[in-house]
Amino acid sequence: MIRSITDSAPYARTISMNLCNVQKGTLVDEMFERGDYGPPGYGSAVEALKKGRELSPEIVLMSDPVGAGSMRGPHNCGKCDKDVAEAIRIFSLTQDTGVFNGLDCECRELWKKVIELENVTFGAPLVK
Repeated sequence: MIRSITDSAPYARTISMNLCNVQKGTLVDEMFERGDYGPPGYGSAVEALKKGRELSPEIVLMSDPVGAGSMRGPHNCGKCDKDVAEAIRIFSLTQDTGVFNGLDCECRELWKKVIELENVTFGAPLVK
């Protein structure tokens, strides 16, 4: 996503980052039901927005996490979902990455480990 932001920035004034959610009857739904796909965690979305803002400060970055906090939408552990989704919405209005400060949750360490290991798992899911 960060590369998409920086590649698109010279040609856009606004970039909307749409986090995937699982819709019934789609290929993503089939993959989700088999355990081959899971919606993105908020850690990745927050990092992409923060880094995108840093690398392309001249554009407006926005995201509105549809299905936020549900198992079929972007989510984390359940404890921090509401706060992180709200911070993403506020960021979209203000462009202030400071709204992400203080959102640390115990699930952030798991997210970091998944990111660290994802290139050596050959597509196998690390967590459910």
